[in-house]
Amino acid sequence: MSGTGAGGDIPESRPTVEGSGRYLLAKIRDALAKDPRVNEPELVVVVSGGTVMVSGTVPTEGRRKAVSEVVRQIAPGMEVRNATEVGPALGEPRVESVE
Repeated sequence: MSGTGAGGDIPESRPTVEGSGRYLLAKIRDALAKDPRVNEPELVVVVSGGTVMVSGTVPTEGRRKAVSEVVRQIAPGMEVRNATEVGPALGEPRVESVE
């Protein structure tokens, strides 16, 4: 007799902790890159245990706040550590005035 689930010969397919962590990481990175409130594909995301940590540079305080909001929507119940900083993006030219 073949079947799925608790009563069959084939065990249910459940993601491993490691596999689900990779999936969550990819989902968070994708959301941070595509959500119009954030739109930041270069942020660094680390998922460890029950914590998501995001670091990098964003151009405004509004985007910094949106990072936390987006992560909480994707990973409800997890601790969010938003270590992003407001400043010029990498590769963005700095404007210096010479007097």
